[in-house]
Amino acid sequence: MDIMQAIDKVFAPCLGDLRIWRNWFTLLKAMFGISLDRDEKKVFRKVAKRKPGGPFREVFIIAGRRSGKSFITSLVAIFLALFFDYRPYLKAGERGVIQILAVDRAQARVIFNYICGILNSTDILRQYVIKELTERIELKTNVDIEVATCSYKAIRGRTVVACLCDEIAFWDVEGKNPDKEVITAIRPSMGTIPTSKLICLSTPYAKRGVLYDAFERSFGRDDPDTLVIQAESLLLNPTRRVDAPVSRRNPHRPHRADFPQWVPQA
Repeated sequence: MDIMQAIDKVFAPCLGDLRIWRNWFTLLKAMFGISLDRDEKKVFRKVAKRKPGGPFREVFIIAGRRSGKSFITSLVAIFLALFFDYRPYLKAGERGVIQILAVDRAQARVIFNYICGILNSTDILRQYVIKELTERIELKTNVDIEVATCSYKAIRGRTVVACLCDEIAFWDVEGKNPDKEVITAIRPSMGTIPTSKLICLSTPYAKRGVLYDAFERSFGRDDPDTLVIQAESLLLNPTRRVDAPVSRRNPHRPHRADFPQWVPQA
């Protein structure tokens, strides 16, 4: 089952009006290498400046505030945990981990609540849950979904089948940005899983760190392994309110208040 089939058959009840999510659906199809129709290709070219490809092993989505990133992070994590089979790559008694890393405990709790809410939204999803703990959910697919703050210590000793990094541009521990150290620790932990994925979603911030490096290296280039997307909030969440002064100044220009100068105009 691909992600769009899963949305149609399993996740639709927790998404509400599916029309609101249509551009997110385009990005999800692109991430997982599902063919796009003509209108979807136009959206993809707008936000990626490249040809479709995939499935991609690493995905970086640069998007503004209130665009739905944390909810999509939760949805993708559950899809990967339920509909990918990692058992051929795990040792006897070993469980795979979908690791979600957030900027702080408050944001980690927001994402964990989304995950619990989605898994408890239908009987079909609820039947996969073995145990729900404070920061971890054990599933019958031999995969655990864990939510933690950004630390390389959360990764060590695990077989991570997928890692989703929320607001990676803002990771800060005692005045230091640990994103490179964390990603350096993540990649070896995914090394034995051929279908592993690293997915980073964030509002952009400074000209440094993993997000900026990925943008400089792969945005607008037909990289077969890495997809970088830059999308403004209103494209992904048409229900977001635009500040009145911005819309009066130029009602036809996309709202860019969340983007620093290094992010080009879409």
